[in-house]
Amino acid sequence: MAAIVGPCLRLELSEGNDGLAHGPFAVFKCARPASPVVPPTANEEDQAFSGLLPDLDLIPDVVDFNDEQFVAALSAIDQVFDAQEQPYADEAQQCDQGLPLSGNPTDLFLTPYLNPYPDSMAHRDASLLLNNYKDHVIRLFSPLKYHRKTPWNILQLPCAMTTLAEITMGYKASYARASVFNGVMAISAFNLSASSTSTAKTYWNGVANSYRLQAHESLKASLEHEMSVQKKAKYKEMLMAILCMVTISAFSGATENTRAYLLDAERLIRLRGLTKPRISRKARLLHHHYAYIRLMHETTSPSCKNAAPFRITDWASDETNDDDGDLEHPWKREKSFDIGVHDLHLEIAGDFTKHTLYPDVYGIPESLMLLISQTTRLGNEREAMMSAPNSPTSPSPAQFFRRARALERAICQWDDDEPSSPLHSSNSSSSSSSSSSSSSSDSYYPPGTDTDAHPAAVAANRRALAHLVRAMRAALVVYFYRRVHDVASTAILQPSVARTIEHLERIQDEDDAMAATAPAEYDGYTTGIVWPGFVAACEAEGEGLRGRFERWFEVQERKSGVPLFGKAAGVVRMVWGRRDGVGKKNGGGGAGCVSWVDVVREEGVTLLCT
Repeated sequence: MAAIVGPCLRLELSEGNDGLAHGPFAVFKCARPASPVVPPTANEEDQAFSGLLPDLDLIPDVVDFNDEQFVAALSAIDQVFDAQEQPYADEAQQCDQGLPLSGNPTDLFLTPYLNPYPDSMAHRDASLLLNNYKDHVIRLFSPLKYHRKTPWNILQLPCAMTTLAEITMGYKASYARASVFNGVMAISAFNLSASSTSTAKTYWNGVANSYRLQAHESLKASLEHEMSVQKKAKYKEMLMAILCMVTISAFSGATENTRAYLLDAERLIRLRGLTKPRISRKARLLHHHYAYIRLMHETTSPSCKNAAPFRITDWASDETNDDDGDLEHPWKREKSFDIGVHDLHLEIAGDFTKHTLYPDVYGIPESLMLLISQTTRLGNEREAMMSAPNSPTSPSPAQFFRRARALERAICQWDDDEPSSPLHSSNSSSSSSSSSSSSSSDSYYPPGTDTDAHPAAVAANRRALAHLVRAMRAALVVYFYRRVHDVASTAILQPSVARTIEHLERIQDEDDAMAATAPAEYDGYTTGIVWPGFVAACEAEGEGLRGRFERWFEVQERKSGVPLFGKAAGVVRMVWGRRDGVGKKNGGGGAGCVSWVDVVREEGVTLLCT
């Protein structure tokens, strides 16, 4: 078994296989709940509606990484699970443990023990859930409220609708398509549960968990039975199925298995995606969707004991001069299309503005995402250098600080006045106040805008997007000084912390103004991103500043229904409490010695700050 599993796991782990202990593919069984679920009333339904990575070559070697080995490695995950370590142990404990598992793999899709409702009631809410997903949920995935060419609009939703049609007509969908369908249903049901109360909340939570279990089992069956040449599932459908499980973890708040799903997505991309001679735009949209979640997840996973470090790529030998000016060239050098497409995790410094799809999916320039990735990698190098200074893989202090100076310069000089930035019409050299008041009415917005959207609403979304990018840039400064330099005092970070919350509040102001002045054109709030608020809030000092972040987290969780905001806010409060306690013991000094990095590591918290 070791000979089979080894080549696959080397992409995931640097030592041992303990990292598999939280993988998603454990065998479980589920029977009909003991108590019937009460469906919501009509009024209640109306209310519900209202890593670190190893050093890999640019194009990975997959000669010894074939389909059979991929499947064998995934199947081996089941064998290392302990009953207490199953990803859905809490739900499995509520199921009838006396019911035997079916021996037929095809029974994994919509079998009675996976469906808590009678067959006549199966999918009775599918139409409502699909409409909710289309009209409400998709807008929670990206700040681009009026962009209709996202991977969720043009890939996931059509796949789910087609699968429902197949099931309704009596056909059996493939495991991959079934997993996508069930995943979309689960996400939509979790959203309705978050916006409902009383009986309706209980009902939709039951529906969501049922669909989640079916999505999980269908995905497992697809990876086991649809990887062969004889019955190979479509690549994009399999990748969508895995990414749906990641999204489910975000909407349910159960983020413990997020990393395992992301690692499975990476393996699939490297095996079947990046090896294609031509990578389609639709596949690249899914790759950007995966990479964004992976990068954001890695930013708040500073110490993953069982995974190889998410290291910064060594810069070329012609940039070894100690003159910092020589290190600026990689950030401005244009990446070729082939290099940029294969650089999944933005390991290579360079300009890929002409071909990147980050602005089309999330409205965020790739240059900003690149700096976040590089800061994460350099922060991990610092931890490696501090924990094992004599290790041959650890950088020397001279190398580290030289890279840190170059990255600091790149962050401070980051130019948001680029074609793919929502701030394109703003003058990047202007003051914060003047840029904040810029309308950005002629700024970049990806093609594919909803033709039914009111121009004023689209303009408001552009302005909100501009503030989001500025908030992320300010939070990146805070993140750099915490992860790379681990500053002893938070005083130096307060200006950037204040700028972060200022721009986050301006996004809410744009939504409130649109709702007040043009309620007919207002289409719900602009979805927030947890990361800038979390990174900056952890360093906030003073009741006034902390109170603003508290209110921001509360509003975001209430309006989105996504529990990630509340979970992040809980960690922020722990950081504040420990920091204040240390400050009192030291007579007010040294309060900044406690960081969110310490809290996340010591408490074992898994955050997903997307």
